[in-house]
Amino acid sequence: MDLLAYLQILGAEVKFYTSTSFTHSKLIIVDGRSASISSINFSKTSIMSNREAGMILHEDDSGIVKFALDVFNYDHAHGYIRAVPPVDDSQIQAIKSTTHLTVTVPDPYVFKYCNATSPKPTLITGHMDMKIIASPDYAFDNIMKEISGSPLKSLWLSIYQITMDEFCDDMISLKKANPDMDLRLFVSNDIYGKADKAIALKCYGKLLSSGVAVKMSHKYCLSYSHQKYWIVNGDTVFMSTGNWSPSDYPTAPYVFPPYGESNWRKVNRDYTLRISNSNGILNRFSDLFISDYDQGYDFVP
Repeated sequence: MDLLAYLQILGAEVKFYTSTSFTHSKLIIVDGRSASISSINFSKTSIMSNREAGMILHEDDSGIVKFALDVFNYDHAHGYIRAVPPVDDSQIQAIKSTTHLTVTVPDPYVFKYCNATSPKPTLITGHMDMKIIASPDYAFDNIMKEISGSPLKSLWLSIYQITMDEFCDDMISLKKANPDMDLRLFVSNDIYGKADKAIALKCYGKLLSSGVAVKMSHKYCLSYSHQKYWIVNGDTVFMSTGNWSPSDYPTAPYVFPPYGESNWRKVNRDYTLRISNSNGILNRFSDLFISDYDQGYDFVP
């Protein structure tokens, strides 16, 4: 059955996103006060067999959840309602039935050749500095300002794919400008789309030929390393719903005309969180990075 139709028949409003090309964000907001921002899609691989990363934010006075809600409301207002497809009467009766159904939650996968255990969720409180950035507007400039704005001691990147020339070239420039920096790039062993995979491998080859090593996730472990986060100078964590790609972090001009116009570009809605002054969050992401990175293998064209 069409799962969106299932929800619509039960009374949910389903709209199609129209603000940009795609909504690539993975955002859930509950009661306007708590928000989940992550790399997790509602898919079997995301839930069962991928490496993913995310955070649940409980609103205080930071304005982070309110900002995300404001963007959601803007996108929701500009979307259009999905028409309910034809559904036969027997399916409608089954959907609306109040008969108790047994729900079987599958057991977690056992990863035979690697350690892919996910850390248990941990509540982290106390003062921290947090900033949220929405793509596509100026997100690339904000990210690069943080990465290339001052001398770097270290940059650890754990991401599904790099398919953007600017990010690829910037990593090479950063290493040349900071030859002693601890630069670690960790990417997924496999990529779903053939076109994206070819572009990513071209970038990784360029990095390697310029003296920048790339490590890939364990070959016989997860389906995909789909997480998107990076740690700067051992004290600041960035976590995103987007990859380092031209659709998730487009460059200027920051004008995004509707589909069909001559200067239309493929751009996505994404969110990036920047967190500093929180040893709890820093340690969680650092420990995860080291565990995955140490199990990976060096990319060779």
